[in-house]
Amino acid sequence: MFEYRVSEDLDLKWLHLKGRIDSMSAVEIQQRVEELILAGERILITDFEEVNYISSAGLRVFLAAQKQLGKGGGEIILFKIPPKVLRIFEMSGFEQLFRITSSKKDIQSALQAELTASDVSTRKIEGIPVQYVPVEKINRITRKNHQGVIAILSIISYARIEQIIPSLYESGEVPFIILLDGITDVRNLGAIIRTAESAGAHTLIIPEKGSATPNTDTIKTSAGALFHLPICRTKNLKYSLNFLKESGLQIIAAHEEAETPYYMTDFTLPSVIILGAEDKGISKQVMDAVDQQVNIPMAGKTSSLNVSVAGAILMYEVVRQRTIAS
Repeated sequence: MFEYRVSEDLDLKWLHLKGRIDSMSAVEIQQRVEELILAGERILITDFEEVNYISSAGLRVFLAAQKQLGKGGGEIILFKIPPKVLRIFEMSGFEQLFRITSSKKDIQSALQAELTASDVSTRKIEGIPVQYVPVEKINRITRKNHQGVIAILSIISYARIEQIIPSLYESGEVPFIILLDGITDVRNLGAIIRTAESAGAHTLIIPEKGSATPNTDTIKTSAGALFHLPICRTKNLKYSLNFLKESGLQIIAAHEEAETPYYMTDFTLPSVIILGAEDKGISKQVMDAVDQQVNIPMAGKTSSLNVSVAGAILMYEVVRQRTIAS
């Protein structure tokens, strides 16, 4: 007598077999497998130790089920096959068609690897940053069954600079862009966003890596301005700067070693103001794309300002010049 039951574990449907798999029961297996396929399930067939007979017709139905499953990009996993049954599969050449394993841990590892590979591929296509970390780091974030992959959702939707610049020109506005290079403190980020939005900047650009990511502290420090200023995130600052230069914007870097005072620059032109990290400054690859370098004159003994304060001075120079010009 043939019996089967279905359970669920590791995001798989487990089909438990028992008894004699002859032509009739094999058809029953195929029908049940196809039902699971139509429901979008991945299938693991197990409890072969309870199977005392598999006919040649039964083997052919396994093959038919595998082909049907393959149309949907899935697979059949055969779990804990006893030697006598495995020999039948090997003699029939069917062991090449199925994943065969005896370890639940192997199944979990394989599924995790597949999930990671497919997820990473999809995320890269969609422009979402992917980072590989030790599993201990993930465990510190969550103790739930993460299977080695977690997603951290942004509190905002990022804009695309390639869409913003054309729309500004079409509406007759003079682009005013802020670009941050290596600003890692979320409170500085929030303070800069608050000033940028208040000064009428059209967008703020941050790099995908090596930069603070907007969070609840950023919202608080920005006094809510984060939700009113478009934020663009780029994989490559140099690429973004080249795009901006080709779009007619002047690239202006502010740092303490520059010789030209900021107020000597014509900010009535389409402009990008670059602010760098307080400790490392602006990176070389970004400096290579700069058109002008400006400083903020310091009269006291302190050699530099907080980056958000320096940014505020520069941004309101833009406001001053454009207000006079208009």
